[in-house]
Amino acid sequence: MSRRNFKNTELNERAQKYLICIGKKLCDLRKSNGKSIRAVAKATKMSRSIISKLEKGQYENFGLNRFSDLCKYYNVQMVDIVECD
Repeated sequence: MSRRNFKNTELNERAQKYLICIGKKLCDLRKSNGKSIRAVAKATKMSRSIISKLEKGQYENFGLNRFSDLCKYYNVQMVDIVECD
């Protein structure tokens, strides 16, 4: 594997871990608020599929507007969600 490919692979792995961390936080917020995926999807005007994929860290095209909408819905600051170790 070339050095460039190794760096790209490492970057992709880090990005995936980050998406999973954010997804877990979103899932925990939903559950702690006693909400279903369906309820969150309806309130935020997103599909259930998108919410589910976000919570699993499987949605890479996650725009800032969607993220902002979810943070507003859960009444949390964006920075509280994006802080991942």
